[in-house]
Amino acid sequence: MVARGYLLDKSYVAVYGRIYSDLAAHAPILVHPSSVNYLETELECSSVLLRESSDAGLARLRQALAPLVSPQSQALLRSIGFAQAAFLLAAYSVEIARAKAGSCATVLRYFSNSAVASSSLLPAVESIAGLAIAAYVRETTSRRWSVEASLAASGLEHETSPPRVIAQVRELMVASCHHLELVSTWGQRFVDRILRAFPQALLDRTVVCTLLELVQLVWKSCKAEQDDQFVPVYWFTSRTLDVTLQFPDSISYRKSLFEQFSACARRWLELVAGAAPMELETLLQIYLATPCDDDDLNYEPHIGRALALEVATGIRYGMGAAADVSVAATALPPNASPFAFRLGQRGFLRGRIDPTTDAQTLKRTLTDVYVLARESPGAPLPADGPSIREVADAMSHATHFVVAAPHVDRELLRLLVWVPLTLLDAGLMRATSHMWTTLIVERSEVEVLVMVELTIAWTWLVQQHLGLFSQRFEPKSPFAARMSYTPSDKSARARAYAAISRTLAPHMQLIEFIMQRFDAVKHLPYGNFSVVNAIMRILQVTFDNQDRITTNALARGPLFVLVHLGFKLLKMGFESSPILEAKLRDGLYRLAFRWFALPPCWSFSGSKATLAREIQILIDTRHTVKGDTPVLCTTPLPAAKWSAAGSGSALASRGSSSSLAGSASSSGNSASTQPLTPLSPSKLLHHHHHHHPHLRHLNPLSRHRRHAGRASGTPAPTENSSATSATSLPEDEPDLILNMPREQLKQRALRNRALLLLLLENEICRMATWANPTDQKIGYFPDVSRFARNAEMTEQGWQNLVVDAWVANPRLAVQLTKRFSHPAITRELTSLICKFPGELVQEPEALTLLMDQLRPSAGVGVSSSRNGVLDAAVAATAPNGLFNNLAAPLTFRELKFLLYWAPVPPITSTAYLASSYSHHPLALQYSMRALECFSVDITFFYIPQLVQALRNDVAGYAERAILSSAQISQHFAHQIIWNMKANMYKDEDSQSPDSLKPALDRIIDTIVGGLSGEDRLYYQKEFSFFNEVTGISGKLKPFIKKSKAEKKRKIDEEMRQIKVETGVYLPSNPEGTVVDIDYDSGRPLQSHAKAPFMATFVISKPQESGDEVQELLKRSERTVTPSGHGDTEQSSEISGESSDNIANALPPIVESASLSDDLPAAVDEDASSIDGPGSTALSPHGQDIDMQHLSSKLAGAKLQLQRTLSSALSDAPDLIGISAHEQIRSGRPSRDSARSHNISRTAAAEGTQSSSTPRKRGNSNARSTPAKSTATTAADAGNSARSSTSPRAAQGNQVISRLSAIFKVGDDCRQDVLALQLIAVFKNIFTSCGLDLYLFPYRVVATAPGCGVIDVIPNSISRDQMGREKVNSLSDYFATKYRGVDSIQYQQARSNFVQSLAAYSVLSYLLQFKDRHNGNIMLDDQGHIVHIDFGFILDIAPGGITFESAPFKLTTEYIEVMGGSADAQPFKLFCELCIKAYLASRPYADQIIQVVALMLDSGLPCFKGESTLAKLRSRFQLDKTERDAAQFMADRISDSYENKRTVMYDQFQKATNGIPY
Repeated sequence: MVARGYLLDKSYVAVYGRIYSDLAAHAPILVHPSSVNYLETELECSSVLLRESSDAGLARLRQALAPLVSPQSQALLRSIGFAQAAFLLAAYSVEIARAKAGSCATVLRYFSNSAVASSSLLPAVESIAGLAIAAYVRETTSRRWSVEASLAASGLEHETSPPRVIAQVRELMVASCHHLELVSTWGQRFVDRILRAFPQALLDRTVVCTLLELVQLVWKSCKAEQDDQFVPVYWFTSRTLDVTLQFPDSISYRKSLFEQFSACARRWLELVAGAAPMELETLLQIYLATPCDDDDLNYEPHIGRALALEVATGIRYGMGAAADVSVAATALPPNASPFAFRLGQRGFLRGRIDPTTDAQTLKRTLTDVYVLARESPGAPLPADGPSIREVADAMSHATHFVVAAPHVDRELLRLLVWVPLTLLDAGLMRATSHMWTTLIVERSEVEVLVMVELTIAWTWLVQQHLGLFSQRFEPKSPFAARMSYTPSDKSARARAYAAISRTLAPHMQLIEFIMQRFDAVKHLPYGNFSVVNAIMRILQVTFDNQDRITTNALARGPLFVLVHLGFKLLKMGFESSPILEAKLRDGLYRLAFRWFALPPCWSFSGSKATLAREIQILIDTRHTVKGDTPVLCTTPLPAAKWSAAGSGSALASRGSSSSLAGSASSSGNSASTQPLTPLSPSKLLHHHHHHHPHLRHLNPLSRHRRHAGRASGTPAPTENSSATSATSLPEDEPDLILNMPREQLKQRALRNRALLLLLLENEICRMATWANPTDQKIGYFPDVSRFARNAEMTEQGWQNLVVDAWVANPRLAVQLTKRFSHPAITRELTSLICKFPGELVQEPEALTLLMDQLRPSAGVGVSSSRNGVLDAAVAATAPNGLFNNLAAPLTFRELKFLLYWAPVPPITSTAYLASSYSHHPLALQYSMRALECFSVDITFFYIPQLVQALRNDVAGYAERAILSSAQISQHFAHQIIWNMKANMYKDEDSQSPDSLKPALDRIIDTIVGGLSGEDRLYYQKEFSFFNEVTGISGKLKPFIKKSKAEKKRKIDEEMRQIKVETGVYLPSNPEGTVVDIDYDSGRPLQSHAKAPFMATFVISKPQESGDEVQELLKRSERTVTPSGHGDTEQSSEISGESSDNIANALPPIVESASLSDDLPAAVDEDASSIDGPGSTALSPHGQDIDMQHLSSKLAGAKLQLQRTLSSALSDAPDLIGISAHEQIRSGRPSRDSARSHNISRTAAAEGTQSSSTPRKRGNSNARSTPAKSTATTAADAGNSARSSTSPRAAQGNQVISRLSAIFKVGDDCRQDVLALQLIAVFKNIFTSCGLDLYLFPYRVVATAPGCGVIDVIPNSISRDQMGREKVNSLSDYFATKYRGVDSIQYQQARSNFVQSLAAYSVLSYLLQFKDRHNGNIMLDDQGHIVHIDFGFILDIAPGGITFESAPFKLTTEYIEVMGGSADAQPFKLFCELCIKAYLASRPYADQIIQVVALMLDSGLPCFKGESTLAKLRSRFQLDKTERDAAQFMADRISDSYENKRTVMYDQFQKATNGIPY
């Protein structure tokens, strides 16, 4: 046939090709075994070939052979004759047909034939062998699961066991040990090629056994030399395999073969271990537990078993490269201990199985556990219940019982699936994955049952809001959460991370198990149908409930593993179901785009292993997405369907314009497509504006996305317009899929792919920068250098990218501005928002671009008017600070959506009130509504900005916001009155009134006039008390030149005249009540012309424990906990059922979600209990607090508090996404808890007011806890002394403590207020990212012109005071105080020093802290560094001279504490934290600038006009990528490293003010 050219004739092949393939599949090789010189002489003598030989035929055959042989063999073709050419082409056609039929091992027989091995045609035959194995791999890997499904549905069975692929691999492994080197070499190549293509071929116990027993046989052949050198053994038999191998007498060949084959065996096993580690471990356990037939007693050395043990102990679990972290630290195998335990447990449990009683006992035990777990799914078992270890042991016993039983017990199998998923414990889920794998490997028939139960359980997890679908951890924006003036709670991150991981880690392990099951069977069509069907169902449920997936940063890994799994599933092919392919692809893109539609977030985990794993998952996902190519095979649909789909297809043409036209893909990897229309996106939007107002219809597959504000004010398309669209279509009937033309659907998929690739590359680079901010070489981190290049794209390409993102998800388009800084993105996005505002009413971040169109076109700094200055606060939110009016003036059609838009944070809405937007009524209404959406606890923090907003309050909305909040909270009213009084005059002597003074007087009069009864009495008592305290400073002025002793006597004299009224408090500590004064604690402080002093007060604070609170906690637990059965009685009934009805205890398939988790409760605060009325507590000064004396004072302070769970906990967990309920469940309540005393705005709106007691008045004051509420000594710029922590005494429901405060008169504190407000903002930002950084925003309250109250830093000493005490070296001080450099205390203190120094260094650069001499730097007892005295920030420096030109202070003594060099580990940690702090701050630059900009007209000396804002913005480097920004901050660290200008300033301060350094 070859000689006559039949195989080269396409028409002949079309008719007889199938018959030829069948013949070829069963034909022997084309060389007779007895031939000696067949290819050289015998072939040429063939009469048939001689008759057909011709020059033309030879040329034709050579031309056909040319592409089949290697380039090195091309010269061979020119020398062969017709017969040899016909032989080669015939051999090729036969072996390719045989490979496509499922057999590739036969081709190795050519190499065992001496006629071929010695022929000059051997290179050509080797090329044919390579093509044959390639065809076999290609054919095997391209088998579609849908084909297998159709066979199963039709009742056809697959090949009998063993399947052909398994038989082929075993045959090739035996050939790899052939006595001929050529055969063994090619056999190893074939096996290597197959296993690299689909390692699942090794996941069969017969294959594993064959491989390892062959290793033993080859080793035996080498060992035979030692047994008898002169009588060689040529045949070696394995009774286990029933195989006999022949080896030559060459010992060198035997050793070489053993080295090669054992290395191949190890490589193949490790390759499979990476794809399906659990299944391989189970197979190795089976192999090791099976007695060896070749050794009756199993005491002889067995190299195969040794290799199995070595590979098994080296298996690494977990996706990504993070598993290599543990290996880098030790040379010991990571899986040695777990494998040894599981192997021993297997033998132990198999030996104790009792088939007569075990079934009922195990069912009863697991049912009891399941019933307990169902009472509170996902929560730990009760203390009196079984432990997780006991549950795991029972499940292991049940697993091996099911394996050993003659018939599968389905009830027990269901319990094995449901018990761990109900408990949702990470450790148990890890063990369960191994148990499920053991069941599937040893009882293959249970795989279907397990996968079906997992599918049902996945739906149940969604319904119960568990695991990945738990929404207890939704993060808040730092500016939408409560700010507090408390030290950073570094334990909050650890508590939050533990709580979040406890929920997400089990679900991640479940997803990894499902992924491993898919990887184990994807190329084995005889067993993959049930797995693929289950995965399809799981993905579909996930797509339908993607809005329930948590948005916490730690969900990134599980989410993209699901996306990765889905795209791997797409590669299997869906030729028979294009609709299924289209829906699956659309669901995957929607799932991935949902993550990118969220604001970019950093990983909350500080674990480098977790970060490395997340990066590897993203890289793997990108790889599968890049390989996705839509097929979408269709059949023509009836014309009626085309007419019905006319409108949709016309809309789809709009989407076709949104390709990445004119753009190059990021890093040259992202796919891009050419535009299908010459119109630009903007023109097309305008073209479809009338007929198609909703751009979301561009993606007809996105049926599950819910949009608010669907009505856009534009009439819907009429029937006539639809008919017109239909009649304008071509007459040819197109292929439709889901009412969309096939080609347009493919183009949409390609554009989605290009967009997702770009986003994934950006996310990879961001996460790599966060994981390795200093860009060090870390072995276990994936290489991301190929993604590091910036996306190179034309302006048109960026515009098309925005439109593609908008079509996919409008929220995704908004977030593009956070990832890419090109101005074309902002312009196109603004145009889309203005045309379709209803699509984004639930997206507050989109409002900025819409509101921008309400003001005249102007940039920051173009106007010197008051409105222009205040507009800078809002201008900060625009990219690059530009206001480009890209759309036509907005009409009511667009602006009406402001009435429904989601609220922006309070600082932004305050900026809107203070800007020129205040002239637009709808903008005013929105700003007011946005403020009212947040509790007074949150808006309280922005009192200084609210007061400044009055400067442009034309319509009076800012005044209304202030008055309404003052009605809700008396403490808000008090604080804002003090702030208004501080802003009434421009000077400290109250001689130059501010332009705001009339408005402030009016508002104060309104607030005070609205008080009556006890509320007014409370106001009068508080202000009278505070005026008496601050009045002492005025009375000290005549004593300024006197000695300290005289000043102190005067202070003590005046303080003894102050009477403490019931319920009064210090402005800097509004959550505590002053019950007494330490009349001897008065202390004058250094000042040249002023008289500040310090005093200590006894404070009573509510104790956070009591029967009422505990009952609230219990009630919250009972209500919050989802219950699968509804009540306890039903559960108890189930537990008492017989084992025959145990299946009824399992959860129903359909079950509605449970109640919400957000119910009130409270937590306890640690306090020292005082027994008896006569008990005393020791004060820091060695004095006793008379508890009997205080009891009478406390009796009058009736504090009836309304505690809520969210406000009772620390602000940090609330901010980072851990709910109060989760903290209670974890048993780790916050210590620095704050209390809320709010009256709801609803009650206020209805005119309800509380007047029973002063403290019931609302007291909503942002509830900041000042410096742990402990007594301290003063720490100011001139004289700072050590302080000690005061023990707290408990009296009834109150906690007694001592608190020190500094009172200043004649010194403007407002700039310190702003600086500390910004420090509190940064503290919230760092907490939201889970950064281990420390800031202490101690509280300063400006109460009048030149007057204020300052909190004292507890347990601290200034570096200046340390120098006066002859401490010349900070490192020596640490070593002395913390018991030497090798002590744990020293290392902890050094760590605290590094964390605090890094935080303050970044703030010093961003906010330009100056005057950083040693008198303004404190050090507390834990080693934290704390900055004080912020008289010089932003654009003001001491004396107007920029002595301190370094970005921040990083002196030699700081470096010595951190290891002494740039290569020391503590200093490297300092650099990492600095860069991370900088990166974490950049996304919130706009809001930070708004906080500053609203104070621009306050008259503070730190402002030099709008250039201050421009400089502040430039320091954030918002136009740089994350990696470039990280390098920018690294350069700032280098500039600060032992900077000489810093040393010069310290020298200057020592010379002028005597401050040592």
